Formats: sequence, structure tokens, C-alpha cells
Amino acid sequence: MRVVMLLYHVPPDASIAGTRARRLLRHLPAHGVESVVVTPHPGSGASGDETRETIDGAPVTVIRFRGPDPLAALHRRRTRPSEPGGGSRGRAWKRLVRSFAVPDERMSLRPAWIRAALGALEGAHAVYSSSTPYTAHLVGRSVASRSRLPWVLEMRDVWAGNRYLPQHANPLSRLRQGILERACLHQASRVVVVSEAHRRHLAARYPAEEGKIRVVPTGFAPLPAAIRARRSPGPFRVVHAGSLYGGRRLDALARAVDAVQGDLAPFPGARLEVAGVSHERPWSEAVGPPGPGLQLHGRLSPEESGELIAAAHLGVVHNPAWDRIHVPGKLYDYLGAGVPVLHLGSQPDIEGLCAGTVPVWSAAPGDAGAIAAALREAAAWWAAHPEGPPLPGARHPLAEEASARALAEVLREATA
Repeated sequence: MRVVMLLYHVPPDASIAGTRARRLLRHLPAHGVESVVVTPHPGSGASGDETRETIDGAPVTVIRFRGPDPLAALHRRRTRPSEPGGGSRGRAWKRLVRSFAVPDERMSLRPAWIRAALGALEGAHAVYSSSTPYTAHLVGRSVASRSRLPWVLEMRDVWAGNRYLPQHANPLSRLRQGILERACLHQASRVVVVSEAHRRHLAARYPAEEGKIRVVPTGFAPLPAAIRARRSPGPFRVVHAGSLYGGRRLDALARAVDAVQGDLAPFPGARLEVAGVSHERPWSEAVGPPGPGLQLHGRLSPEESGELIAAAHLGVVHNPAWDRIHVPGKLYDYLGAGVPVLHLGSQPDIEGLCAGTVPVWSAAPGDAGAIAAALREAAAWWAAHPEGPPLPGARHPLAEEASARALAEVLREATA
């Protein structure tokens, strides 16, 4: 089965979206799916460049096109990596400009993306689009309409009503997003989401489309046992691997870590380690003042992030109180490394995703007392289980191979 895949984030992009694409693309050939990826060119090159590439040994055809992407270029110029001890403040005027870009800042790529995708349809059995950016779905809708091919629409994140997006603050853009989402879901042959909570959200919003919605989790890459480093003596390491945005802050967690110093036997102390960027406020506000129990790593490479996670005793996932839908992508990295989880938020799926794989403790993001109690319980668990959880294998139901198999099944459903 040959599938034209409309992806903005592709390897070697190390974002959560690029990582998901990599994990799916390297396993899909084993399930009878030939992937033809149509994606914007990341640099210089002629429009329509086609290459035969491999992703961890799996063959993939990649067609890179060139098109205008002015708002993305503006974003790249204005966004600077934060220093480990600093923060990066988004500019209000930039969010205002972005709030009028519907469906998103990549909308100007749409004509060139459609032309490139139409040129890749020879022998294709289906079209697949993945957001973000949501522009990919408008491209998918146009290509599916013209070709009459089945179309599988994947939403990794909520589209209409997504409070993380600058468009949500603009009433006109918010209205237009809802209209576009409804039209796309109505036309799509199948709709893929990454969490059960998102499936329920869309089913309640569009009951007529409930029968076409499928859940394909992000999936994790099992971590080799050789790089696990938690047996070395030292503090109880609490790791948040991911940037802070959308109102997220870790100051209550930092206060809790300070409160349990000297109270986590057999560990000599505790340390909160944060990797990533604080997009909305300085680190002094997002986490609190520096101290011996806090280490800020700034931006890390995927390899560095993997090593940090492998050495953690507790991995932190954090959603704002209002977000009960999104599953932070780093959860799957913690699962793949066999790292117990501290869940700060009220997302209803996370405890179930962890069940049977790693222990999980939950607390409200701002409740330092409850977080401190969870830290004590987690340290006691480690005292009783010094080897840690067993590493999940490649056959785990949330491993990347299982996710690719599930997506292949959805593609077969769409083309049946």
C-alpha cells in the first residue's frame, strides 16, 4: 500500500512531532506501507527534489518542495535559545500577528504543498496528513478531493479550541478554526488522535464522526539497558524534560523538592533537574530562585536528553489545570526508559498509560504539600525496589512498533 504522507516535521527534526514521524516511518514498511513523504524543503534546493532515503534502515521516498514561509522565518529569527539560567519571553506583537494566521503560520505553504502532493500521487492508495501544522490538513483535504483517494487525518494536538495557540485569543480566528476542523473531519475517511481523552473530546464535539476516530499512541523507543545510570549513589533525581509554555510553571515542585531535603532515606538529598526553555517567564518565576536542589540544563540534544532521563528516579509530566486532553510527549520517553512518573495535572489517561509499566503519582501542579508527599512515596518505592522497574521491551503495547502497526491498520481500514 503506497501512502502519500503530508508531514511538516520529518527526521532529522528532533521535536516531538519529528520523533513520532521517525518512529512510525521506520516501522511502517514491515506492515506493508510504502511511505512517500511530501514536506517543505528545510534549506536550499530545487522545488520537487525527490530522494530515496532510509530511516534507521527503512526505505522512504521523500519529496521536498519550496514555498513561501514568511511567518516561520520571522519566528526563527526572533526565537533565541534560552541560557540555562535565563528565559525567553514571547513578544506580544508577534503573538498578535500569528493570531490572524488561520489555520496557522504555515498557511502560505499551502499552494506549493498541494502541487507537490498532486505530483506524488502515481500509484498511491491513500493520503495521510499530520498536524501540527494544521495547514497539512487543508492540503490533505484538497488533494483527497481532487484525487478521490481515501484520506487519513492525524491530529497530534487539539485544533479548534486549543488554548496553547495564539489563534485561540482571536475570536474571528477561533471561529474559522472550528469551521475548518468540522469540514476536515467530515471529509476524512479516518481520524487519528494520540490519546483516548482526545478521542472522547472529538466524539462529543462531532458525534456523527465518532465511528471514524481511532487512537494511535505516540509510542516509545525502548531504551537500551546499558545507558541506565540510576544505581550510582547520589541524590534522588527528579527530571522535567521539556520546555515550559501554556501557563506551565514548576515553582511548587521546586518548593516541594526543597521541603524533602534530608527526608528521603536512603537518598542523601533531592535534586530537580529541568531541561528545555521557559517561553513565557524568566526561570526565576517559572521554577524559583536558584539553590542546591535545582539544576537547569537549558536546551539539550536528543542524546543528552536521553541520558538525563535514563539517570532519573522520577520523570515529571505537567499539564495546566484546564488541559485534560493532551498527553505530554515526554511521558513516552519516561516509559521507554522505565522511569516512574510524577503527574502534575488532571489528564485522565496518564495513570492508565503508566499502569503495569512504571509507578505513577499524581498531584495538583500548585500543591507543594501534595507534591512533597508524592516525592516521599516515590523515594520509599525506590528504597524497596532498588533495581527500578523492568525495562519495557519492543513488544510492549505502547512501543513504537505497536503504534506503527496500529496506524497501518487504520490505513487499511480507510482503503478497504
